[in-house]
Amino acid sequence: MSILFSYGERLTDKTELLQTILPPHLHEKICTDEALRDSTSRLRQVLRMSKDAYRRQKVLLPYVTCAHFKPAQRHSKNFLHSVGLILDVDKLGDRLSALRQKLERDERILLSFMSPSGQGLKLFVAFSEPITDTALYAGFYKRFAAAFAKQYQIEQYVDLKTCDAVRACFLAHDPNAYYNPLAVPVQPPAPEKVLPGLSPNEGAVGETQISEEEKGALDEQTYRNILDVLNERPKRPPKPKPYVPEVLHEAAELLAKAWAKHEIRVDDVVDIQYGKKFVLYKGVHRAEINVFYGKKGFSVVATPKRGTHPSLTELCVKLAELELFAE
Repeated sequence: MSILFSYGERLTDKTELLQTILPPHLHEKICTDEALRDSTSRLRQVLRMSKDAYRRQKVLLPYVTCAHFKPAQRHSKNFLHSVGLILDVDKLGDRLSALRQKLERDERILLSFMSPSGQGLKLFVAFSEPITDTALYAGFYKRFAAAFAKQYQIEQYVDLKTCDAVRACFLAHDPNAYYNPLAVPVQPPAPEKVLPGLSPNEGAVGETQISEEEKGALDEQTYRNILDVLNERPKRPPKPKPYVPEVLHEAAELLAKAWAKHEIRVDDVVDIQYGKKFVLYKGVHRAEINVFYGKKGFSVVATPKRGTHPSLTELCVKLAELELFAE
């Protein structure tokens, strides 16, 4: 499959029509474009003075995304498909040079360059065929990134949150940018993969099909009319127990062990529809997260309630993602 990236120059301009760019042309631009070289140099000088000013200035850089759109404007509602993913390996410090050589020897890396901050790497990986579903993309990104991080023991440097299919990657000048035209594409998951027991034609998680027996059941109004005749009050039906996929029971044990390695204990586990709620403690600090399993696999959601500790919650989510998405 021929790879084309989407390229833009004004991220804040919502009307901008994206262009397409081939990997070798993108590599050449990163290595040789004088305007990009000057912008990158100024931006890194700004970073040394103010992180806030750096973040505001960074959005003025040109950018690429592996996603394609119709119309060609970067918005989730216009998403057609994605031809690859971009791993964000950041805050490497003194490890950057040695780790860069190691990562660029991976046969899957199509392109890499130093990030605008000068403290990390952007790693491009191509798909053997496009992914056309944003949720499927997000799940696959997290699993691949977690496995990649575990393989190279760089879990603390790889950001699993950059899993948005339409996310932009800002360019930066790098005369040593890497390009491998013979990189091996990775195989994305099949889109029809769903939960056991559900057909591919069923709707969103939680929807059920009505059986022939249920179609013959009494409707609510008829039921109430009969009860009126009998002079009885209708009994409120019992609240159904939440459905929890079996895989989540197994995952709960693995997660408890993963958290325990960091002295985080599970105080309570509550079954919820298609998921489990975990109440966690590290010392006196409390965190709550929900772990779900649906058509696209696992998802981990922080529940920032009053009384919970934000940093502990973020740590628990990241540890859970690393455990669930690692291959």
